Amino acid sequence: MKIQTNQHGIYNPRKAGGGCAAVFQNDNKGCFVKFGKQVGSEMHKFDWKAGCAIKLGITDLGVILAFFSDKPVGVESKENKIPKSVSENGELAIFHKNEKAGTTTSIVLKPYEKRGITFGVYRGEGKFGVLLSHGDIEILKVLFADAIMRVTYAEFEVKDKEPADA
Repeated sequence: MKIQTNQHGIYNPRKAGGGCAAVFQNDNKGCFVKFGKQVGSEMHKFDWKAGCAIKLGITDLGVILAFFSDKPVGVESKENKIPKSVSENGELAIFHKNEKAGTTTSIVLKPYEKRGITFGVYRGEGKFGVLLSHGDIEILKVLFADAIMRVTYAEFEVKDKEPADA
């Protein structure tokens, strides 16, 4: 029996429109996040095709988990392919540069009042973001830890075994 894919959806519609949704989904390569923008002022409709998808690898996931737990996450450096830093106002920024596509993706997490953390992604002119409630953060901690284990043990399968005869 193979381990089933885990996912968690966060939906932040706005009455006036302009909301966003994100689905976090694990597989054996990391955690994939797909963003969709709200369609007009419809509260339950999101345009996933006009959205954005990113992959969080185990380094990204570890950094984000440390950030969720208020632990130091490192500093920006020229040698680090995934620069990360926490600014004075408590924002975490992770940058991915895709030389082939000529794009840079910025992932920014920042505390939002006492309500949670905003999770934003910027790629080119596209801007996507959702508010993670404290409950969402606790769920994502488990989901991200699961993603790290899936990547680390990508070949692992749970096999059903028949009980041995006594």
